[in-house]
Amino acid sequence: MYGRRTAVLGIMTLVNAMATTVQNLSFGADNFYRSESYRTNVAGNLFYPRNLSRSVETPAIVVGHPMGAVKEQSANLYATKLAEQGFITISIDLPHWGGSDGEPRNAVSAEYYAEAFRAAVDYLGLQEFVDQRKELINAAAAQRWTESEGAEPGLIGGTVDRREDATDAIQQEFYDFYRTTRGEITPLGALLDTTTHPTRSSQVKFLSFYPFNDIDTIAPRPLLFVSGDQAHSREFSEEAYRLAAEPKELIWVPGAGHVDLYDRAELIPFDRLTRFFKQSL
Repeated sequence: MYGRRTAVLGIMTLVNAMATTVQNLSFGADNFYRSESYRTNVAGNLFYPRNLSRSVETPAIVVGHPMGAVKEQSANLYATKLAEQGFITISIDLPHWGGSDGEPRNAVSAEYYAEAFRAAVDYLGLQEFVDQRKELINAAAAQRWTESEGAEPGLIGGTVDRREDATDAIQQEFYDFYRTTRGEITPLGALLDTTTHPTRSSQVKFLSFYPFNDIDTIAPRPLLFVSGDQAHSREFSEEAYRLAAEPKELIWVPGAGHVDLYDRAELIPFDRLTRFFKQSL
């Protein structure tokens, strides 16, 4: 990892519909990589361009999923569309979620998540056709006491399990994705009513992590932020852009909300993403 040029792609900060031309040609590749630092299996899907030349080094991108989701929810779409544009991509389940290891399930751990991205980068770097220089890489305290005494991990937040008249607009938006056939996924070993809900005790670590700390030190590596101009989370994109150093770019997608950029291919600016990666890698 050390000495390589890297940048960060966060699936939540990320308009043309493109024909599907990508194939998942694994040629027997192992989509499970064991992190040497944490001895943890990280599950991923590897995507190749249809016209991949295995004798030429190709830029690669690691794609993560939204908070509380799994790789099949949004991440695979981004990975597929970017593979159509000539990149090798890998979508991963973050530790504690989906097919990746990690107990307790549904825990949130920024440090652990970062290691999963590093593991994916390491895995890609071992492929002879990947250019190693061009990889991208985006009540709790009380609960900790009760869990130390043997209690089951408590779950909080996430998407509501039932939509009611009183359900607020933001939860309505998440419900439409995570609780309907549009995006509902219940991983093996999970229950429908535990999906998207992080553990309460892991919030202690999560609240101690501020993703904008040192964001300016990413420079001179370029940063691209993409947000819907109707997204309830747009303030985070604005703040991240304000704190980041040049070169940086912020793209507003007209009329798009937060969840729209998970899977509405007609709104996601894949043409701008492709141009950014081709210019920056």
